[in-house]
Amino acid sequence: MICKLCQKNRKLIKAHIIPDWLHEEFYDEKHFIQNVNVYNKNKISKLPTGEYDENILCKDCDGAILSNYENEGKRFYEYFVKHYFNINFNIIRELESLNYLSIDYANHNQVYLFFLSILWRMHISKRSNYTNVNLHYKLAEKLRKSLLFSNFKIIDYIPIIVAHYLNDSDVKLKIITNTPIVHENGIINIILNGLIVTFVPQKDLIIEDRSKLFFKGNKLQILEYEPGKIKPFLDYLLGLDIYKHIL
Repeated sequence: MICKLCQKNRKLIKAHIIPDWLHEEFYDEKHFIQNVNVYNKNKISKLPTGEYDENILCKDCDGAILSNYENEGKRFYEYFVKHYFNINFNIIRELESLNYLSIDYANHNQVYLFFLSILWRMHISKRSNYTNVNLHYKLAEKLRKSLLFSNFKIIDYIPIIVAHYLNDSDVKLKIITNTPIVHENGIINIILNGLIVTFVPQKDLIIEDRSKLFFKGNKLQILEYEPGKIKPFLDYLLGLDIYKHIL
C-alpha cells in the first residue's frame, strides 16, 4: 500500500495519531485507558492504547522521520509541563488576566513541526474521530513535504497558538481530546494533557502579525490565563485578530 508521507508502495504499520507517550499517565495497572465520550459522559469504555491507524504510514516514515519530531516534542513536553512550577519564565503581560510565557528553546523548529505532525496525521487518517479534520489539498501537500524534508517555512501557512492550564486547579489536568474540536471557520483545537493547541490553517494567506503565536523569532511563547478564568480566556483565544484571515 502507499505510504501517505513518502508516497511509496510499502508495507504499512499501526501508527499512532497522537504519540503513545502522551498517554503514559493514563494507563491503569492493566495498561488500559479510560475513554469518555464527550457527547455522552455516561458512556465510558476502556482502550488498550491510544488511537492508531494502520493505513497511513510505513515503518521508515513513522520510525525514522516523524519520530524525530516526536522525540523533540517529548523533550519539550517534559521540560515545560512536568517542570512548569520550577521554571523562571520571562513573562509578557497581555491583559490583566493573561500572560505570555517566553521560552528560550534550542530546537524550537522541531517542536513546531511536532505539533504539525499530529495535525497532519489527523488529516490523513480515516478513523472516525478525525473525519472532521480536512485541510485544503494544497495546504495538506505543503505540510506533507515540510514534514518529509523538515522544512520550517510551513509556519507561514499554519500558525499555532499554544496555551496551558497547569496552574488552574479547576481544570482536570489529565485530558487528551482524541476527537479534535473543529470550528466553522476552520480553526482546530486539541488538548494534550496540560496544553491547549490551536491550529489556524491558511490556504493562501501568510500571517504577518506573529505576536500571539507559539513561535516568535528564536523563542517559544505560551499563553497563560488567570486560574479560574478559562471561559473568558477561551473567548479571548477565539477572538484574536489572527483568525480574521479565515473568517
